[in-house]
Amino acid sequence: EMCGPGGPFEQTCAVLRGSGNRYASAITGAAKFYLLEPGSVLKPHCGQANLRLFLQLGVLVPRGVSMEVGGERREWQEGKVL
Repeated sequence: EMCGPGGPFEQTCAVLRGSGNRYASAITGAAKFYLLEPGSVLKPHCGQANLRLFLQLGVLVPRGVSMEVGGERREWQEGKVL
């Protein structure tokens, strides 16, 4: 498991779930982690409604990786949220 002991996001999950996170009670939904191989392409998709705010955080980002949303293309940067 990604959040389990020894998993790559063990500390991140602990912070999100922890009592030290004053926003933890306001979090509804989920934090998801995707590991994509170089050259991966995600098909265009959308949710059922505009009820949630989605943030994309690049943890380890190779050069030249981008994402397009609503016709606007942005380049990923490590440690920066899109």
